Amino acid sequence: MPPPLSPATVLRFSPGNREYCWCTERALDWDPNDGPNLIVDDSCNATLLIHEEVKTKEAKTLAGWSFYIRLDVKRLKKMEDRKVEERASVLLLIMVYLLTLGSDAQPTYLYHDCPNTTTYTPNSTYQSNLRILLSSLSSNATVGDGFYNLTSGRNPNIAYGFFLCRGDVTDSVCRDCVETVGKDILERCPKEKVAIAWYDECMIRYSNKSIFSILQEVPAIYMLNTQNISEPTRFNQLLADTMDGLAIRAISDQNRRKFVTDEANFTRFQTLYSLVQCTPDLSASQCNRCLRGAIAALPSCCSGKQGGRVLLPSCNLRYEVYPFYQIEAPALAPSPIPLPPPSPTNRSTPGTYLLLKLIQGFYFYK
Repeated sequence: MPPPLSPATVLRFSPGNREYCWCTERALDWDPNDGPNLIVDDSCNATLLIHEEVKTKEAKTLAGWSFYIRLDVKRLKKMEDRKVEERASVLLLIMVYLLTLGSDAQPTYLYHDCPNTTTYTPNSTYQSNLRILLSSLSSNATVGDGFYNLTSGRNPNIAYGFFLCRGDVTDSVCRDCVETVGKDILERCPKEKVAIAWYDECMIRYSNKSIFSILQEVPAIYMLNTQNISEPTRFNQLLADTMDGLAIRAISDQNRRKFVTDEANFTRFQTLYSLVQCTPDLSASQCNRCLRGAIAALPSCCSGKQGGRVLLPSCNLRYEVYPFYQIEAPALAPSPIPLPPPSPTNRSTPGTYLLLKLIQGFYFYK
C-alpha cells in the first residue's frame, strides 16, 4: 500500500524509460478498494489519485507495472464551478493518456490509402507473395531499429514492402503494431497491389514496384487538434523554429534513425512537444526535402491549433501541447575532473484530431 503523502512531497515513477514528477501540497487518504479518484474541493484544488496493480498478463490497464500518482493543482482563488470542472477535465485527460501507455494497448489506427489503379486477383501469385511479405515483416519487427524492408517473389510478381515504427516505441510495441497492421491492411485493401497504412505506433507500405530509398510525398494526410492555442502568432513562430531545428537534427550524420523529438516551453504551464521522422533508407537530402514539405504545410492546415500532424509515405511530423511520445530522462552531467592538489606554495581558497485533408482531394472528419 502506498504510504500517506506529506506536504510538498515530490512523486516520481518510471514506466519504461519515462519519468513523471509532480509536487503535491497535502496528503490524501488512499482506499485500495476504490479505482482512480478525482477530487475537487471547495478551495479549487483538484487531486487525481490512481493506484493500479496488474497481476495478470491479460489485464489491459498498465501492462505489468504499478504506480501511485497524486496531482495537486496549485491553490487558486475561488472560481465558479465551470472553471473547476475544466481543470478536472484536464486531469482526467492526463489519466486516460497514462492508462494508454501499457504495452497491452491496441495500436491506434490513423489512415490508410490503397488506390485501385493496380489490383490482383484472388489466389494469384502476387497475393501469395504479398502474404509472405507481410508475415516476414511481422517476424522481423524486433530487429532493424524499428525499420525493415524486404521483397517477396520474383518478377513479374515481386512484392516490395517495409515497416517503420515510431522511433520511441519499444520492440514489443513495434512488433504488436506491425502484426496488427499486417492483418488489418489486407482487410482494408483486399485486392490492391499498392497500399499504405498509418497507425500511431507504426506504418506499413507495400507495392508491386520498388519503393526503397525513393522519396514519396503523396498521398499527404493532414490531421489537427481542434483546440485553439492562446497567442497564436507567438506559438506559430515557436513551432516554426522548433520544426526547423528538428529537420536539421534529423538529417545529421549521427542520426542514423532519422527520428528526433523536442520540448520547448511556450508558457509557464504549456510545453510544445514535437516529433519528426523519415524512413531511414532516405538520403539526407531526400529526408530534408520531405520534412521541409511537411513543415511548409503546417500554416495552411494547422495554424493556431494546439496540435497537428502531417503523414507522408517517406516522412511524418507531429506537435502537441501534451506529451505523446516517450520522453527520455536527461542524462546526468558528468562529474567534473578533479583538479590536482595545489602545491604547498600556491594554495587556492575554497569557492484531438481532426483529419483535415487528403492531397488527392478527399475531405474527412475524425
